[in-house]
Amino acid sequence: EAVGLALWDAFVKFDHSRTGLLRAPELYSMLLYLRVPALSPGDILDFCSGIGDAEGNVTYEAFVHAIVGTDADEEDEEEKGEGGAEEATEEATDADALGDMPANAPKMDRIVSSTLVPPTGAEELSILREKRALAEAAEDEEDQAMEAAEEKRIEDELREEEAAEDQATGANPRLTSDAIEYDLTTGRPPRRLTSRGDYLYQDDLDAVYKTPIGTMHLQLLPRGLLFLPVPFSDSSDQRTILNSYTMRMEMMIPSLPPSGKYQALLQTSVHGEEDEAIIVVGSNGAVGSRMSGSHHQATVKGGKWHTIHITVCSSTLTVMTFVDGMLACNLQPDDMFRDGRYALQGGVCIGGSSRKDEELELRIRHVTVTSRALSAVEITDQNMAGQRDEQNNDDNDLFMMVLEALTQRYPDSDPDVSMVSFIVAEAQGSNISERFMSAMAMLG
Repeated sequence: EAVGLALWDAFVKFDHSRTGLLRAPELYSMLLYLRVPALSPGDILDFCSGIGDAEGNVTYEAFVHAIVGTDADEEDEEEKGEGGAEEATEEATDADALGDMPANAPKMDRIVSSTLVPPTGAEELSILREKRALAEAAEDEEDQAMEAAEEKRIEDELREEEAAEDQATGANPRLTSDAIEYDLTTGRPPRRLTSRGDYLYQDDLDAVYKTPIGTMHLQLLPRGLLFLPVPFSDSSDQRTILNSYTMRMEMMIPSLPPSGKYQALLQTSVHGEEDEAIIVVGSNGAVGSRMSGSHHQATVKGGKWHTIHITVCSSTLTVMTFVDGMLACNLQPDDMFRDGRYALQGGVCIGGSSRKDEELELRIRHVTVTSRALSAVEITDQNMAGQRDEQNNDDNDLFMMVLEALTQRYPDSDPDVSMVSFIVAEAQGSNISERFMSAMAMLG
């Protein structure tokens, strides 16, 4: 108002490029012309970055809102109502002379001077803008370097903690020349294990007294799955793709799926979102596939721990499953081919399936993946060795249980260790609970 210009007049007068936008040098000229005090090039760049577009160009609408707020719109509407038809014609002629204006700009209420004011300080603003950009880039680079250093510090701390844990409890997973072993009995998730859904660690309980015995197992809850990376390959280019392999899993299904339904056991897709599980457990306890195949008598029972072997052999195009060392199913899938859905693409997915009603509760102690298809003889020998280890563990547990029972029965005398060993060897039963009852019966 001090220089006799309305907002629209000022905007058009300094739009030297006639783009309907004010660039920083044009805005600089305007504010100097309007005698804005203590104005610097930095102020101009700050103003443009605050109300301008990505390139710092200012529209008329943004300019008005920045100067006087939304009240300017009402002022423009009042100004538009004062003129007549003659003024409207003159406005149109003048608008044509000045070039296209923004569509939302109010009509001019009087003829605007055709003398456009040239921009000011274009080079100075450009140099300052470049300096600011370099300073911002340097600041960003410094921030990124600090973030990278912090991430490295945290990673180093995690590695030190993992190294200390490995030294105390052993590496988990444990990698050999042809196998990777995941131990899920420690209560500490193995490295690189990922999951979808929930899982818990539960205590293994004494068969008789139902008290914790010092080991645990992983409880995978319904709609959950585990993904265990497999870091070795059978390919010459070192890709982590296994076309022939064997997976061994110590697992327990609390209850078998209902009639006509299945429980997902093994999936090869990452996080099991893409395909159906390739190995499932049926309502009858059969471990195999939905497709036809040669099924045998070995099955799993709900609520009982089993050792499951799954072998996939790309050379014979066969898939075999074993339950506690006994052949359960022999399949020759029609859709089995190299690097196909039966190949491990970087790891194993346990419990996952595109059919969500098949993602049921599963309990797991150990998972081992071997980078070749073991023979039936090797699986039988491996299972017998495991049974011997389990038998030895049961014998040791039973020995301690009988010893404790005798100590409680005869607190004033030391138990006869040789007699306890004899009773443990002679105790009969299919599980440690039955054997304990047999041992107590022999003691009378």
